Amino acid sequence: MIMNMKYIVKQSLAVLVTAMAFTSCYREPKLKVTDKGPEMTCEIAQSANMGENLPFKVTLKDNIALSTLQLHLFFDGTEVSKKVIRTKENGVFEGTLEIPYYADISDGTADLTVTAQNIEFGLTEENRTLSVTRPVFEYLTLTTSEGKEVRMNKTGEYEYSCTSEFPKELKAKIVSAPFGSTGERLTFGFDGKSIVVGGDDYIPFTYGYTGEYTVKFNTKTLVGSPFVTMDVNGEIPVAMDKAEEIPAGSYGVNIPLKQGGTLSIMGFDLSDWTIDSDYLETIDINKGQFKFLPVTGQYRIVLQTSNKFIRINPMKPGALTGKDYFPVLNDDFTGALWAIGDDTIGKPEGSGHGWAPEVGGLCCSPIKPKVFQLTLVAGHGLGTKTGSGFKFFFQRTWGGELKGASYSEVKLPAELGITADGNIGVVTDLKEGDRYRFTVDFSSAKKTSGSAEGVKLVGVKL
Repeated sequence: MIMNMKYIVKQSLAVLVTAMAFTSCYREPKLKVTDKGPEMTCEIAQSANMGENLPFKVTLKDNIALSTLQLHLFFDGTEVSKKVIRTKENGVFEGTLEIPYYADISDGTADLTVTAQNIEFGLTEENRTLSVTRPVFEYLTLTTSEGKEVRMNKTGEYEYSCTSEFPKELKAKIVSAPFGSTGERLTFGFDGKSIVVGGDDYIPFTYGYTGEYTVKFNTKTLVGSPFVTMDVNGEIPVAMDKAEEIPAGSYGVNIPLKQGGTLSIMGFDLSDWTIDSDYLETIDINKGQFKFLPVTGQYRIVLQTSNKFIRINPMKPGALTGKDYFPVLNDDFTGALWAIGDDTIGKPEGSGHGWAPEVGGLCCSPIKPKVFQLTLVAGHGLGTKTGSGFKFFFQRTWGGELKGASYSEVKLPAELGITADGNIGVVTDLKEGDRYRFTVDFSSAKKTSGSAEGVKLVGVKL
């Protein structure tokens, strides 16, 4: 038993000695590190354009295997661009470094750091100051989503514009003329929020109507126009489907308005629009501000972009179209009075529909309770030749109407007359451009079957 114990102890000691011997022979691998980096020669221009891909050529040589070549560009201490190249072996490494094109950055300098590293972490670093300039393009090209190209000419410092026939919703990108030593082009697109270089989406320009208008773009601020935000007294007008009395390209809103109050129309250049003097008095055309002239009530405002006219008429609250929503002349002579005539009668020009009430009917302005006003321009809404004429109706269709016998008093210029049927017409040729205002007063009138009596009619040449 004693002999067995001695054997066990000897064997255990032998194992321990062997293990200690093995351990003493093992060494942790030593990390090779050097403080000497590769020999590096850089060929890089001292200046560049924003938006340019700056060429570089770097030659590296080292006795130690190479690892990486890195270029870092900084604007005001913030890294804005970098390039990393796996090097491995000695040689010449070429490429380009993107110089970003940002909004509102003035010409200046950027810091460029070039760093080469070998596998033993030896570094060689070179720092340069790069002069960076925002390019001035000879021209820009607006390219629509349909492929139409329109040249945008320079109109000021960084300002470019073009005028052409465009849809009211214009989707386009803007491409620069070639620039820099490599003749590069920049493409300005949309990133969902703003115009940026390289944006994948088309820029969603918008205007009040389809037709000729101007698109502008600033290559420094990266701000373009137009981006129309339509607003009528705080309400957003809606695009109206072409209806009988509504031309294509119209926007409408149904809102309450106060007599003498301000009607504000935003999002349209109204400088060359026809303003209906029966309804509006201009306060500031550039700001789209007008004094509202009719009595307080609910009105439909239709912005007709096709003929640049603001059509207004009383309206029941509700839908923008449909005859059921149009007011009629009430039994107490409030409400609406309609003028219907031949194809020369209309606003801003003759309707061309010829006695079609639901197409060419004009709603007179209720300037006072029971008093209505209609102004027509000879040659532009009132025929100039003998026989041209119109009459007043109680609704926007056939039905109740004013006949000659309805009037207790009629005062008209000598060149105008009235028939027994109530037609007011030209009896002597009119001079184009002359304006005539008709006032229909029901203050002392009485309703009769299909008509009225005791109505006063006054027509004057303005």
